[in-house]
Amino acid sequence: MKKEKKVADKTFDPSKADLLKSIRLEASAGTGKTYNLERVVCELISRYGIPVESILVVTFTNKAARELRDRIRTLVTQRASETDEGDPEGFQRLKDAKKDFDRASIYTIHGFCQHVLKTWPFESSSSFSQEFLTDHSLMEEGVEDVLYREFRRIPDSKKDMIRSFFSGGLEDGVEGLVRDVVHLMEEEDVISIPSEYQMRLVREETAAFAEKRGGIRQALEALIPFAPTEERIKIILKEMNTGQRPPTPANIAGVWESLPPGDSLFEWLGNFFDSKKNQAKYLWLLCEDTLVEKSKNGKSLAALSNQDDVDLIRCVNDLFEALEPLMVPGRTDQTIYFKTLSYGYINEVISAARPIIEEKKALRGARDFSDLIRVLSDLLEEAPDGPLARAIRRQYRVVLVDEFQDTDRRQWSIFQTLFDRPDHNFFLIGDPKQSIYGFRGADLTVYFNACDSVDEERRYSLSTNYRSRRSLVEACNFLFSRLFALKVPGFREVPFEEVDAGNDQACIPVLADGSTAAAVQLCEIELEIEKPLARKDDLKDAWMNRAVLEIENILSGSITLNQGEQSAPISPGDIAILMEKNQDCETMQALLGRQGISAVIFSERKIMETEEASVFGLILRALAHPGGSSAPGALLLSPVFARTTAELQEIRQSEDYEQYLLFLRDAQMLCDQGQLIKVFRQFFEEEIPLPFMKGEKSWRNRLLGESRGKRSCTNLTHLAELFHFEQRQRGLDTRELYDFFLAQLHDPTGDEERQVRLDQDGQAVQILTHHSSKGLEFPIVFFFGAMSNGTMPNPSSLSYSWEDKRYRDFLVTRESIQKAALSDWEERKRLYYVSLTRASALLYMPWFPQSDFYYLTSIYATLAGEALFEEEDELLSCSTLQEMWPFHSHCAFLKSSKNAGDLKKQMNERIGTGLRSLTESRPDLFAFSKELPSLLPEKQRDNQKTDQGPVGLKAAELRSSVPFSRRIIPVVSFSSLTSSGHEDFTPRDDQDRDSQEESIDSEILAGALGLTRGAVFGNLVHCILEEIDYSLASSSLEEWLETGLFGPSEAMAFLEERTLRFFDQTWWKENGSVLSRMIHDVLNCPLSEVGPLKELSSSQRKHELEFLLSTEKGSSINKDDWSVMLQKGYLKGFIDLIFEKNGKLYIADWKTTVPPGKGTLSDYSPDNLKKTMDLHRYDLQAWIYAFALRRYMLSIDPGFSYERDFGGIYYFFVRGMGADGNTGVSFQRPREEDVLNLLKGSEG
Repeated sequence: MKKEKKVADKTFDPSKADLLKSIRLEASAGTGKTYNLERVVCELISRYGIPVESILVVTFTNKAARELRDRIRTLVTQRASETDEGDPEGFQRLKDAKKDFDRASIYTIHGFCQHVLKTWPFESSSSFSQEFLTDHSLMEEGVEDVLYREFRRIPDSKKDMIRSFFSGGLEDGVEGLVRDVVHLMEEEDVISIPSEYQMRLVREETAAFAEKRGGIRQALEALIPFAPTEERIKIILKEMNTGQRPPTPANIAGVWESLPPGDSLFEWLGNFFDSKKNQAKYLWLLCEDTLVEKSKNGKSLAALSNQDDVDLIRCVNDLFEALEPLMVPGRTDQTIYFKTLSYGYINEVISAARPIIEEKKALRGARDFSDLIRVLSDLLEEAPDGPLARAIRRQYRVVLVDEFQDTDRRQWSIFQTLFDRPDHNFFLIGDPKQSIYGFRGADLTVYFNACDSVDEERRYSLSTNYRSRRSLVEACNFLFSRLFALKVPGFREVPFEEVDAGNDQACIPVLADGSTAAAVQLCEIELEIEKPLARKDDLKDAWMNRAVLEIENILSGSITLNQGEQSAPISPGDIAILMEKNQDCETMQALLGRQGISAVIFSERKIMETEEASVFGLILRALAHPGGSSAPGALLLSPVFARTTAELQEIRQSEDYEQYLLFLRDAQMLCDQGQLIKVFRQFFEEEIPLPFMKGEKSWRNRLLGESRGKRSCTNLTHLAELFHFEQRQRGLDTRELYDFFLAQLHDPTGDEERQVRLDQDGQAVQILTHHSSKGLEFPIVFFFGAMSNGTMPNPSSLSYSWEDKRYRDFLVTRESIQKAALSDWEERKRLYYVSLTRASALLYMPWFPQSDFYYLTSIYATLAGEALFEEEDELLSCSTLQEMWPFHSHCAFLKSSKNAGDLKKQMNERIGTGLRSLTESRPDLFAFSKELPSLLPEKQRDNQKTDQGPVGLKAAELRSSVPFSRRIIPVVSFSSLTSSGHEDFTPRDDQDRDSQEESIDSEILAGALGLTRGAVFGNLVHCILEEIDYSLASSSLEEWLETGLFGPSEAMAFLEERTLRFFDQTWWKENGSVLSRMIHDVLNCPLSEVGPLKELSSSQRKHELEFLLSTEKGSSINKDDWSVMLQKGYLKGFIDLIFEKNGKLYIADWKTTVPPGKGTLSDYSPDNLKKTMDLHRYDLQAWIYAFALRRYMLSIDPGFSYERDFGGIYYFFVRGMGADGNTGVSFQRPREEDVLNLLKGSEG
């Protein structure tokens, strides 16, 4: 394994470096990598006269490419606007670059490859029309075709393979097979285990056994005749003095009952290595080596009095010698036979599927992500000076590769072939400490080898951090200089060079007493438990709760951020919480919400799942099909034009419709020219030049008058920019762009550039995963995670790096598990470097003195340093940390204990002592806190107790004699009132109606349970249940679903029309029948208090009712253990349905939320729904609804009685509602006094 050669890198200055030579620029976190990269581009233009279109910039994600494009454009524009300063030629070059900047080539690696193959189709032998695959659906089709053919007739030679692979069940096996095949077909430069030799050996032994030959069968035939009795075994063990006691002799003798071989090695090995029978383990006790090892006085076989016993033992030796190639190394009770067979079957499926998949791609002219890089790499390797390579070199003089640490061999091969030449050059910009995408194929070995190819005098580094304050930079230097210096066998050392602090204007966190807070706050979490070590989940929960209190404390004003002479309070948007898993993000958001702290999850929703994406899709659909029968009309009904059905009919019958179609065709022509963003602005920002839109506000201005208008505007603008960028990158016309949009809409994976922007959520705590945090920065960061030791429960395969090679191991042996754990630690170490360097002012980390050993233990052991060891150590057997590194898995205790937890607890006490010592020696860098200080100063707490104000409901004064259907009137808009108050207090599920993405087990979801998830589906269901005639459900299900000679039933026609407002025709064809059955079940479900909903007339129902509660400062909401203080402003919300039945009023709320579980109907049982109600605080939401309705009814009818006139609150989980009424329905009727006590400070 090659070791990185350490050289003294030069400090990089773009204005002085020779930029026509290949350069490696290493940029640690926060050192201004992008700042320098954009200046290199300007220097190449102005100093060397390289046109902007001849400079190729490649980065890792579309998001990064867009950011680079914007920043480089801004700098070029700025410099082109300055004076020439004695360089008129360079100044003119910048002005030309500014004018031609739309021709700048800034791509992702996949975007660049696609651009090359599309731009030079002759040179690359590519199709003129290419379809780009964004998912694995076509590959999965190919695998499924192979399986269909295989299962129709299974040859005898493959039966054992198939039985081995599908031993866990057919359904799970098929899913796992498709997944493994797709991954293996995409992986390159990966060594697979088992090897070809092992697979050939298994095949040969299987065939030999069936033919009654081979070493295993011969050894068995020699061993079976001995058939020793239990007494004979006792004599052998006694004469060898092994100390074995019953029942061991009986167990050994019992092995002979199942030794006789049949015709199948598969069957015989399955029985012999059965973990329940332990036959291999017991027979191993009769091996010569085992007997000699266990002999108390070192006896050999010469001690046996019976020669037959010696022969028996030697036959046992022969059997295990024959079995050795099929056994797991170091294990006597496990075999690699079955896993080797399984992998052999995967290989056969790959071989059979590959030509089928390639044929499917050829027929469709399609390529996927891996094809783009593979095809271009192969073309250039085959002809490095061929027509394609020459064409690319004519276009590009230099390439700048950003995030180069995340590159793989093929990507580097492309750049090296094209630009590692005397007349061309490359810039490699990256940081090996930030290589965190090994699971995507990033290979650090490629990075180091490529950097070695650059001359030492042209290896530069950026050594000044401009992100964080000085003490935080020093704290990170202190930690990571030690962490990266500790070597792990089998892995190349990643060098760490300390950086200087260069941000003199960094914010300084100042405590209430005027002192400066230490950079890293170590928060001790200790639980009251009897055992020495606490459960991981309990520790994680405790740290979450402690973090909420810390954040409350910060937001109360206990810390301010000072910049120069200015001081500012900390807002929620200054705080980021970095989590390991998305599920933990949701839990953290809920905890903060219960304390009234606004929080957003960075990757909570993808932009394609928003309501705005559906509307944007209608625009693209109308542009793609301007003469279609339905697309133009659907756009008129959408929020873009906001026409009613009656208005649509009127427009269609007038001359205005032809003018509208001409407007769409003109927009299509503009879009075909790559001007989607210009078309969008016509629809969005300008007054649309059509007669029926004359005098109306622009769509944008209409949106801004709505309660969540800013959010909608941000999402729509994001969508327009995203697809404009993709259109330009891929060279798509309007129809191709619409097809691409549909592919993205149904792509379940997504990526970071499709996450909802947080522009309007800047005043909320940001919750995100460690990987998502890359490239971001926050004043205050809370660190969660590192609570793993690298092992996975029962993995089917392991991916890991070892000695500069990458492996995919399907045998999952003890050795490979250890290697995979070490490989995971090495990548996690780099991930934690990324996440811990996101903070600019303050970093919070947990310390668990009762924790088992995890990655976090190794981090803190590094900080504790020499405090881990004592002179005459009675705990540890090593005297340096390097000897037992990584500490969490290699800590070497001097003596063993039946309870390892006691030893680990003692070790944790030493680490804790070291951390305390560190905080005493470097109080500016580290602070240790166990007790949390009071959340508010005493005076402020007293003020909060006494400053109580009233809470009131603003209601129209209507006479109580007016019928119910006219007494409750929906409010259209209160945006002017809510703009300065509380915004949408009701739980977020009220808006994001189906935002959960629970992980479902392998069980296939059926019926309504398997319908689409996401906010769009939730809005569709709400729309249907608001507008449908409930009495239609009185017909039978057959009549409801009927489609006859004269078209569909009235119900089906209604449902199809409403569905097409939200989804396309394909979705309706696939899901329309299931959706229709679900709606029929909902309306026919017998409700205990009121009967089925189909019996409600339109006059008994009111839908989507907005309420507005005014609040005074000091008022509060209280329920059980949940409480939040309110400020002066408003609480608003929407009640889905209020209906009247038998003289009583009822509240109803539709939920498309999926309860936790396995995705079966049992998840919707009353007990499980109660847990769901508690989890999402729907119980609190229901009480707020009851409070608002009671207050409203009293304001218009003083004779209203809660006890007499209010029936209760229904929550309808529509996916699980059945005809028997036993599932999917949650009902409650809170007591009036409880409802009154909900809002403290209000009058009854």
